[in-house]
Amino acid sequence: MSSGDGSNCPKGLEIRSAASESALSSSKPFIISDATSVENFSDSEISNSAAYIQTITASSNESRVQAKLLSSDFSEYWESNGSSGQHWIRIELKPGVLASQVGICINGSDGNYCPTELGISTAEQIASFTPETTKQVHASGKCFVPVLEGNVDPKVRFIKIRVIHSGGGCDCRIRGVIVRPQGWQQQEIEKPVQAPMNLRSSGMSYVPILPPDFDPSHTVIEVKITDIGSGCGDFRIRGLVARTFVPIEPEYAMIIDRPEGGKVNIKPLQGDSQKQVCASVNVAWKGYPS
Repeated sequence: MSSGDGSNCPKGLEIRSAASESALSSSKPFIISDATSVENFSDSEISNSAAYIQTITASSNESRVQAKLLSSDFSEYWESNGSSGQHWIRIELKPGVLASQVGICINGSDGNYCPTELGISTAEQIASFTPETTKQVHASGKCFVPVLEGNVDPKVRFIKIRVIHSGGGCDCRIRGVIVRPQGWQQQEIEKPVQAPMNLRSSGMSYVPILPPDFDPSHTVIEVKITDIGSGCGDFRIRGLVARTFVPIEPEYAMIIDRPEGGKVNIKPLQGDSQKQVCASVNVAWKGYPS
């Protein structure tokens, strides 16, 4: 991929592999994303968080803000209205709540409305907030962004989350608030294998797409572009590289330059079949969802 492609450079990938094309849909996805400081979540966690939250207020468009941000319907969202950098939501926890994480849910597909930098401050009383700390966020698809972690001080009742920057726009969208109580375990959520990776490439870059536990018997690999940042739906892939699992001579690798869409067949040039990713791999590039 090339950073010179700007908004056409992919920011999120979903990879599935299987022994046959018909088995792809039931295979477990491997997610590669540009997302940083984000986690997976279940939609029900948003509505369940109502048990821990007293009120949610906002800098603008306050009508139904609490209902929207505590709805398990991810199509619901709060959208700000005003000048860039002046948007915020304030969460008031119920007395005695012991939380391990507090954060917001966003969607990278919101493009210019998706927050990219947050300012976080807390308070025991609404009139005495701590100095603001900042957090950079690069979201790919729907994700949860923790703003407080690690057994939050029970004296903290108020959390203010300010959106300093969005993806190039003035206003922002937040799609949910989650409070995770002490004792919550990440294992409770079934999630795909996920790998953070810098997809905001500088110049030409190579992005490995196979998970660490890739099954060599899989001969079909599907790559779906899930996020292209601020692009309008089109993307560019500059080449495909097939590399072997063990170090061998360079001539065993095969490079296919500039696939033009559809399916691309990759066949290693030569060598022991056990040293090859597979005898023949079909890579189906799927377009970014409109």
